[in-house]
Amino acid sequence: MNREGKMGAPYLIGIDCGSTTAKSVVFAPDGRIAGTGQVRIPQLTKTPRHVERDMNEAWRLVAKTIRDALDDADCNGADIAGIGVTAHGDGLFLLDRSAQPLGHGIMSLDSRAFALHGEWKRSGQLDALMPIAGQRPYPYSANTLLAWIKHFEPERYRAAGTVFFAKDWLRFCLTGQIATELTEASTAFTDLHTQEYSQEILEALGLEDIASALPPMLSSCDQAGKVTAEAARLTGLLEGTPVSAGLHDVIAAAVGLGQISPGDMTVTAGTFSINEVIRDRPLVGSEWACRAGYRKGLWNCMAISPASASNLEWMARCVAPDTPDSAAMLIDSCIGRFESQRASRQIPLYHPIFSGRPSKRRQRLHFWVCNPGMTAWISSRP
Repeated sequence: MNREGKMGAPYLIGIDCGSTTAKSVVFAPDGRIAGTGQVRIPQLTKTPRHVERDMNEAWRLVAKTIRDALDDADCNGADIAGIGVTAHGDGLFLLDRSAQPLGHGIMSLDSRAFALHGEWKRSGQLDALMPIAGQRPYPYSANTLLAWIKHFEPERYRAAGTVFFAKDWLRFCLTGQIATELTEASTAFTDLHTQEYSQEILEALGLEDIASALPPMLSSCDQAGKVTAEAARLTGLLEGTPVSAGLHDVIAAAVGLGQISPGDMTVTAGTFSINEVIRDRPLVGSEWACRAGYRKGLWNCMAISPASASNLEWMARCVAPDTPDSAAMLIDSCIGRFESQRASRQIPLYHPIFSGRPSKRRQRLHFWVCNPGMTAWISSRP
């Protein structure tokens, strides 16, 4: 019985571990948000071009958000009927053959494989994959990162027992079950038409020897396991609570916005800007990636840019470095300016322009912020 005296109320928990923060939300039976927990998760960026995350620390912090959300909702684990999980997509999270983290998780903001990706582009290898995969691998795609690790960290590559993604790691921590699901696998490893693992993609990238490390691939609504005793102790959940396979965060956001039928379109601004249209057949184009939809037989055509909400946060830290929530302050300020200038039809424009070169010594990032009659120049040299 929960604290309101309602027997067996079927509350649900949704978990989202993004590029900057992790959030857990308790949903009431009527869809109302009953409680939330949120925490910032640090990125590890000491090595140029490397953007990583401590996998065990990420799980510890996510577990805290679950406990906080339960407390905020004034309920306990016995009130939770099921759990859904998502996290930032792409990147690469590896386990060794003992199911322990094999180094840090690599995030989708990582660019260590940029030079390798450039070689593939010049050789025509990226274009050759389009008819098979429905997309060109990105520098931060799991298959590109695996190829980089094979070349530069061969011992780590040979030690890999499981190749999966941020969401899959968190679900493993909850359930002890190793798996991925279709939308996540389609970012790097699946055939466009069959939506199954593609040996042809692995062979084209010299990764055929890693095939045995690809985990079982589930559908997003499949039950992927149940909360273990250890996860229950850390989170406040009840042991045995079912956990769904979940979705890649981009697809999860689209479904949450109501994009469930062919022809539906959504635009999402987060760490990445994602414009996507759902289709009932695969459609390949040079300006978008065609990945799996939330179930087999659906595809999402998505145009992707890494210059989105995260650069607004960077600019906010430059403008107000001593303000704890500088991003919210900047947004409130911009909204006020929008309202005051609406009558004059002056529309503020924000242009993120990165310049400079990656260097161990220094790197300069530049942003223009301008509208008619106002221009500001912001420069940062870490």
